[in-house]
Amino acid sequence: MPNSIATSLRLQDRVVLLANQKRSWCEIGLLIVRVENEQAWRNDAQTFTEWLVGFSAQLGLGQSNLWRYRASVLYGLELLGIDLSCPDAQITAALSKTSADILEVLSKISRVAPPAMSARLAQDVLEQKVSRTDLREIWNVFKSGLPNQGTAKPTSQARNRATKRSGKANRLEWVSLLSALLRVGPGWIRPGKPISAHKLINDIAWTGADGAAMAIDAVVIVRWADTNDVTMHGILQRASISAFIANPQIARYCDDVWLLSDTHTLDGGLPDEIGAICIDPEGVTVVKKASASGNESKVACLAKFLLGKML
Repeated sequence: MPNSIATSLRLQDRVVLLANQKRSWCEIGLLIVRVENEQAWRNDAQTFTEWLVGFSAQLGLGQSNLWRYRASVLYGLELLGIDLSCPDAQITAALSKTSADILEVLSKISRVAPPAMSARLAQDVLEQKVSRTDLREIWNVFKSGLPNQGTAKPTSQARNRATKRSGKANRLEWVSLLSALLRVGPGWIRPGKPISAHKLINDIAWTGADGAAMAIDAVVIVRWADTNDVTMHGILQRASISAFIANPQIARYCDDVWLLSDTHTLDGGLPDEIGAICIDPEGVTVVKKASASGNESKVACLAKFLLGKML
């Protein structure tokens, strides 16, 4: 006998069961997947979508929620290596350890992140080491690095396609590093010191005190629990070093500035104002210490600007 509530219960019985009892997202999502997989919707609707619209109304849940539950169950089954032949109780017990929202965001990240990073994040999700907020932050960093999907300009056909592919790869490599830094957290800045809050903001541009245009690849903002002070830490990619050297005043707007890479070896010398950190599966290693900016007024100026963007 097939192990399926979709065949063991009539559709109306299942609707009544779900409508009259508190059910988890994974129970609802699994039922939807079963109904679709076994085409049980054909008894009540012309299409699966039509059936889901009716099912949504009967449950009193939005259609978007049901689609998300369905997608999250399918992704969760793939992630856990479980198929639909397993008992419902086993599947829901495994999926109930996380949420539909977390699986939805994780699936988006997995489509653009390097496989090693996706696997690490998936393991963190399964071990409940990462929150929905953490994943949202990581996804926002990745999303900022995705190419514009709008209509291409006519002149784009004249561009060098190899260069475009290289630029896209470099951009995704960079946001992968930023995402890894975000996941690890800023504890490397003041080892052992308690942190009450932190935020990573990508692609920062502002107007300096003298009216000059300023820009930096990313900034990490940290509020320290023991002193309640806020510090600002600029993050550079290797391609931005020459621009930084040409405009070193940028460093005055941060407590310190760091080159972020995935290697412990520096190819060349760095200015005193730039430190170097390496991100790898073990965490963050400080390869070269950065000198402090020594300009609290300008740090406060940028902090005020960024906090205004966040509010």
